[in-house]
Amino acid sequence: MKILFINKFLDKHTIYRTPLGILYLSAALKKAGHQVFICEPKREILAKKIKEIAPDIVAYSLRTGFHRYYLDLNRELKKRFQFLSVFGGPHATFFPEMIKEDGVDAVGLGECESSLVDLANRLERKKNYLETKNFWFKTDAGIVKNPLEKLEPDLDKILFPDRALLDSFKEVRLSRIHNLITSRGCPYNCSYCFNRQLKQMYPGEKYVRRRSVDNVIGEVKQIAEKYNLERVHFEDDTFNIDKDWLSEFAAKYPKIPFKCNIRGNLADEETARLLKKANCISVTFAIEAGNDRIRNKILQRNMTKEQIINCAWLLKKYRIRFITENILANPTSALSDDIETLDLNLICQPDYPTVSLLQPYPKTEIFKIALANNQFEKEDIDKIESFFKNSALKIPNKEERVNLQRLFAIVVAFPFLRRFIYFLIHRKRLTLFYGLLYSIWRPYCLVTKIMPHRLTPKEIFWLARRYLTD
Repeated sequence: MKILFINKFLDKHTIYRTPLGILYLSAALKKAGHQVFICEPKREILAKKIKEIAPDIVAYSLRTGFHRYYLDLNRELKKRFQFLSVFGGPHATFFPEMIKEDGVDAVGLGECESSLVDLANRLERKKNYLETKNFWFKTDAGIVKNPLEKLEPDLDKILFPDRALLDSFKEVRLSRIHNLITSRGCPYNCSYCFNRQLKQMYPGEKYVRRRSVDNVIGEVKQIAEKYNLERVHFEDDTFNIDKDWLSEFAAKYPKIPFKCNIRGNLADEETARLLKKANCISVTFAIEAGNDRIRNKILQRNMTKEQIINCAWLLKKYRIRFITENILANPTSALSDDIETLDLNLICQPDYPTVSLLQPYPKTEIFKIALANNQFEKEDIDKIESFFKNSALKIPNKEERVNLQRLFAIVVAFPFLRRFIYFLIHRKRLTLFYGLLYSIWRPYCLVTKIMPHRLTPKEIFWLARRYLTD
């Protein structure tokens, strides 16, 4: 069988991040004897590629907020070509009702490496593919809903991602920064995240799983042998969740500079020391909200300001750069709550604060909170956009909060601007200008502070093209 993935992996939202989910699926499919292709619709002529390949399956991985683009694209392709359209990813998992959309043939829920292989095998052997686990199918008789297969408890048994799938794209193949993930699942229950709902989909199973240190290092070495590896980006939700694992990792890791995500309330002196020993050069940790009620009752972070400030202090002590994550425009919040988030960042002084606008993703607890407070309607799911773009909620001072999101990182970098913040965010005519400042400041910080490295002229061109053509 021929499987074609369509994914915008070269836009401004995916810098230094290859689509690992697709690469894991590709590795499993190729091992089973199937042919796998990928198309970047913003860089390639999609219709021409489909004619050349004649795929049996066209597959998409969706995130809510970006889903509409792929649904509309697929609908147009289905008018011209014959193929089975398959949708997976977080949006499909938590909103499988999207199968009712025109042109959608199948929706995959949860982890689908083995189930997608099973689907391709059944189609190739002309068996009843409508019984494939993890999938919903649209038929003339209605929607067929299959149960989930069990999670793989031993991640070491899963093949390394098929990075060769992207080798025809120079800016990926020649990149000096590569992303990996060492675990799956998260034990925490933040209201805005999908992990709580995903755990509930697999009751009684081992949801939080981690690869062995040796397995992870094996993948790092494999990448280093084939590509020019100078930086590693570990994408785990919580890299510091297991101190014993981290200790072994620090002792064995080949000291290639890396970035990871940590949880602030788990950070202590030993954690910071182990990260530094392993040659961690930057981390991201989430503040999310400065106000205690918003952070702990609405976002359900269960973390104190003191723990957040202590994490920042430890990282500065060990000279590890850090990025904070922050969410503005939360349900039941006021503009003053968002200003409180800014003030907490001014205390912590991160190298860069990432700031998003709350998006009520389907089935999450924050989605329910927004509905209960009449700040969102179920029918408005398609109004959810990128969390860097706008708020989908019915909230007071929406325009001021959007302006604050654009200016937030600049104010943290230049604290004297704090005294003018209310004046600045109320200048609604300057929203486009603030957006321009944000679009310049964010990539500058990405390459100088978040993942510091010297860019070649070619890399500067590639980076600019992503921002200017997306």
